[in-house]
Amino acid sequence: MFYFLKVYPNDKVFVGIPDRLDWFQSKQNCERLGWKLVSAESPSLLDRTKTLMQHKDFWLGAYKESSGVWRWLSGVLMSPSPFENDHDQHTNKYALFYGGMLDDADWHYANMHVCEITF
Repeated sequence: MFYFLKVYPNDKVFVGIPDRLDWFQSKQNCERLGWKLVSAESPSLLDRTKTLMQHKDFWLGAYKESSGVWRWLSGVLMSPSPFENDHDQHTNKYALFYGGMLDDADWHYANMHVCEITF
């Protein structure tokens, strides 16, 4: 089962995937389908992903670089940044919605994910 949501402008569609995978498996799963792990590059797009996934926990296509900067897989700087549970600049962290809030986590936790189709 998938969750679908058309996003405006009309060149994007978000697809919620209920399979629980780690961050890298989620990214690979989207790519296997010919899509990509979602880069919701604005607060309104983030809200739409949360609505799509019915406020469940899910991975986003963003990560913290070694410099401490958060970036979407598309290359765009992430704003707002996730709430960080620790301040270890050397730990790889990945963005997700957890408990309805934008958060960070290590890659190995199993969560649902959102893929992006761009036309």
